[in-house]
Amino acid sequence: MKLLFESWRKYLVEARTLSDYNVDGSMRVYHYARSEDDTLVLDPNYFLKSRSSHSRRDYAMSSLPRVFFYTNLDHAENIVKSGRTLYTAFVNTNDIYDLTTDKQGIKDKARPYPGVNTIDFDKLLRGVESGELLDGKAYDGVFYTSGDMDVLVYFKPIEVEKFNSDNVQSED
Repeated sequence: MKLLFESWRKYLVEARTLSDYNVDGSMRVYHYARSEDDTLVLDPNYFLKSRSSHSRRDYAMSSLPRVFFYTNLDHAENIVKSGRTLYTAFVNTNDIYDLTTDKQGIKDKARPYPGVNTIDFDKLLRGVESGELLDGKAYDGVFYTSGDMDVLVYFKPIEVEKFNSDNVQSED
């Protein structure tokens, strides 16, 4: 039992929010792809038809087109990295809804019934993307934690470039 409490305390201390990744209004995100091109345009609609086996469960919760990004390379799964090239992009953090802090209470708005603890993730994602559940403010993506991974799902096509480990400091 003591180990359980120590693990929980460690999880609470290490819990991250979007602001932890915010550097001057933007954040770097990472995506692995089966390509060797220097740049790619990742279109969320492409992933509706050509998704990987490891993202099928996520799409079972919502068919809303989206691209998955890691926000921390330490969280990247080996099954995702294997045989793929690492790409990166910068996104404006003002255009991302932080589900970890959920300042606008969208989780409660996405519950199928008041007082029910489950969340309708399709309603949640569509409400963020359209702004319907957020007083009309639509967002380009959602930041959240899944297990021990920090993830960004992005709703718009986005250009990414092959990761250059020699240039990790800025967007330039």
